[in-house]
This record gives sequence, C-alpha cells and structure tokens, in this order.
Amino acid sequence: LPCQAGVIMEQNFAQISLYVDNLYKTKGIGKLLVKYAVEQARQHTCLWYILAYISEQNVPVQWIVKSQGFTKVGVLPNATKNTLVPMLGYWVLGL
Repeated sequence: LPCQAGVIMEQNFAQISLYVDNLYKTKGIGKLLVKYAVEQARQHTCLWYILAYISEQNVPVQWIVKSQGFTKVGVLPNATKNTLVPMLGYWVLGL
C-alpha cells in the first residue's frame, strides 16, 4: 500500500505508526494519517496517551506529530538494528 496508518492498543496507551510512499510525500497525507490515528485512539476512553517512535532523521514526521500536539520526551539510542536509523525519538500525546 502506498499509505497506511495503524494503532496498536495496550493497557492504557496506543502506539501509532504510519507509512507514506515517496510518491505521495509532501501532499499532506502524513498529517491526515496522524489525525486519523489520533481520532481512532481518542474513541477509547481507557487510553491515557499515544506513543510514536520516530527516527531522529525524519524531521518532516517530527513536525507533523508536533503539530498534532505530541511532545518529544526522549531518545532511544541504538533502538533498531538498522544502521540507517540509529536513534528513535520518543513522542507522547496525552488524551
């Protein structure tokens, strides 16, 4: 799929993830996907917050989640085995 969003729910939080193919970037689709994922998570009154792990190199997505109210609360160094993604930012949105 060229674009997709997902919400994984745990006990008191949801983790969102999204993917936008290069052909569809800079068209506002990422922002729409984040908005949709947040709306879906807000429908569940048992959730307290939403988490998003974002590559420190992916500045456009950082701006998107920040514009939707997320706050960066930390960095996870060596969070993946992928050397192209050496560090992940840890972003949170309270519900």
